[in-house]
Formats: sequence, structure tokens, C-alpha cells
Amino acid sequence: WQNAQYDKQLDLAQKYMDDGNYEDAILAYDAAISIADNRQDAYEGKALASINSGDIATAKQMYQKLYDITGSDSYKQMESTAGLGNSSANYANGGIVTSYGDTVYVANMPSVGCISQIKDGDTRTVLDLSAETRKVGNLSTDGTNLYYYVSRSDNLFSGDGYKIGIYKVPVDGGEETLLQEIHRSIGVMNLLYMQGKLYMLISSEDYYTTILTIDPNTGETAQFAQNRFSQINSDGQYLYAVLNNSLDSEAVRMDSSGNITVLYSTQSASLRNLQFSGTRLYLAYAGNKGGGWDICSMNNDGSDVQMPDPGTMMYNSMNVDNKEIYMGGYYDSDNNPTNNPNKTSQVDIEAVDLNGQQVGDLIEFDLGDVLSDSSVSVGSFADLCLENDRLYYQITYSKSGSSTCYCWGSIKTDGTDNQIYSHT
Repeated sequence: WQNAQYDKQLDLAQKYMDDGNYEDAILAYDAAISIADNRQDAYEGKALASINSGDIATAKQMYQKLYDITGSDSYKQMESTAGLGNSSANYANGGIVTSYGDTVYVANMPSVGCISQIKDGDTRTVLDLSAETRKVGNLSTDGTNLYYYVSRSDNLFSGDGYKIGIYKVPVDGGEETLLQEIHRSIGVMNLLYMQGKLYMLISSEDYYTTILTIDPNTGETAQFAQNRFSQINSDGQYLYAVLNNSLDSEAVRMDSSGNITVLYSTQSASLRNLQFSGTRLYLAYAGNKGGGWDICSMNNDGSDVQMPDPGTMMYNSMNVDNKEIYMGGYYDSDNNPTNNPNKTSQVDIEAVDLNGQQVGDLIEFDLGDVLSDSSVSVGSFADLCLENDRLYYQITYSKSGSSTCYCWGSIKTDGTDNQIYSHT
């Protein structure tokens, strides 16, 4: 009886959310919580409804409650960043947001090469490398230090050309410390702090991608024996990754020593884009649908595997909130999913619910028309970030006389208010 009543209130709340009636949605979520006060989805829904109605304090209370129930650090981060969003100017700079407790840190704000700290409503710059760096890439923290990497060519590095430096700096500012330098031909991705170590994906000179760890106190490094990783993520306790072997593609969970537990494996697809929604994982995988991608979801222990079906879109980036899955990609001139061999400039952002039911196109537009340049050819969605009720995207494209260009913009999750902030 209680489960039926609980689900009835959730369905009612969702109807109000779809109608934009956040006040009544909150009342329905409250009714569900009164029936079962230890289930996550009602708290998640009330948090989102509170954000949409401007009640950030209540949203933070809901995320704190979710943290108390689950112990997941992802809810701590949601509590810290609720209502913050990412400014258009910062996103155009390639800004990155991370948080610890009630303090938020934003890379490349107010300008490229800076890190700003936001606490108790005050903003101040804790690091300014704007005169000597391209931009801060990735940002992570343990509450004492900030960790980041930059490409530089100053006297910190020996030899010619750019190298990538992995650094730390105190969270309140001070002298930065170089932890490790890597030649620029070895790419760095997904810098994460977990349980006393930094974890990062590095693409080696033989084009295989592995995981490098750094002890931020001693600078000591170690490298995982496995390679062919394509993405890593963390819930604060475990490291999660996609591991592509010669025979199969696996979603795996690893402890701090690198011991691997396979959560999901497939021989007929290639996994990518690992994302969290609460304690549930969502992964994209290449299916057999005319070049489109499917979506697989499971609990973070590998149980309850589900196969939502988002259609045949060829998308590059995916993100998830507690309501929908968002995908960014493109179509060819005949509206078929494609890797863009025909060099079209058509861009599309779609949404499906967490069961894979089609919500619809959030927006479909021609980037060439937006930029008033008929030579534009879209390359990929390099990023699709979710901050509160907005999706921030970065699109790579080419145009006459230039091989690789970037365009930054954002759109509300209901498909309105598409804004192009900056382009090269």
C-alpha cells in the first residue's frame, strides 16, 4: 500500500514539474517523503523543484539529506553548487567548477589562467596565471589544496616546446607546487582526487590510454598495468572507468590500489560517457541502429542493469540529472545519424527520460547560420556540462581557412533560451 501511494505522489509531482508548477510539485514531493522518508527520488525531485522555484536553501537541505541517506559525495557537491550555475563569460573561457563543503572553485574565472574561490557569497581570485598559461585544465580538491594542470612553456620546464604541468596550490591561495611534468604529446584527461591520491587518464605516445596516480605529498607516481581506458569518474570511495579490451568493452569499479571489479561487459558494443545520477551509473554504447548510440544504466555495484533506448542519434556527449538524459550530436542533410562525413553544420541536443522514453529535441539548429558562415562543418560536441537548469556545451567545428575552431553556448533543460557566448 505504501509503495503505491508513494509512487502516486511521485507521478503527481512529475506532472506538476512537466507543467512548470513547481509549488505544487514540492507539495507532492513532501507527501511522498511523509510516506517513505528514506527513499532518494522524492528528495532529488524536491531539490530540483526548489532550484527551479528559486528556493536554493531548501534545495541544499535536500542534498544534505540525500548525503545523510547514501553517503555519496556527489550529493555534497550538488549541495555546494546548487544555485551557482556557470556564468556565460566563464564557460566561454572553458571554465570548470568543483566544490568542497560550502566553498566553490571555478577555473578560468575571471579570465583564462585564473582560479576563483566563492564562499559565503564572496568571490576572490586565489591563483592568477593569466600572463603565462593557456588555461587551467580540470580542477579537483581535497579541501586543503587545489589540483589542476596547465600547458606552459616557461622556465619551469626544461627542453623546447610546451609540456603539461600537474600542480597543487593551497585553497586560499599561495605558492603553487609542480607535482609532475608530462610532455605535451601525452594527453591528460579526467583529473580526480580520491582518498589521498590524484588519478588521471593519460594518452601515451603509443596512443593507448592508461591511469596515472600521483601522491600529492611526495610527487611519487604509479601507472596502472591496464590500458585502453576511455573515461574515469569517482563517487569519492571508488574509481569507475570504461575499459576497452580487444574482445570486449567493460564498465569497471576500482579501489585505491587499482583492484578491478567488472560491473558490466559487452562484446557487441563500445562503451563511453560514464555519468552518475545519485548512486546510479549511465553509460553510452554503440549499438546496431544505423550508427546511433544506446544507453545502459546500472547501480554503482553493477546490479539492476537496464537498457533505455534513446533512439538513433549519433551523439558525442551525454549528461544526466535526476530526471532526464541529455545528448549532444548532429545529423546529416537527410536527417540521419552520422559521424558527419558530409561536413554538415546541423547541431542537435536531445533528451530522454531515465527509462529511455523519448522526451524530444531540446533544440536543432544550423551552426553555420548562427555564425553566418556557410563554410562551417561541425566536428563534435567536445563537452556537455549540466549546471542546475542549463546545459553548457562546447562544439568543435572547422571553417574555410581554419582547421579546428570552438563554439561555446548554453540552453535551458526545457529547450528554451539557446545562447551562443563565444566562438573562435
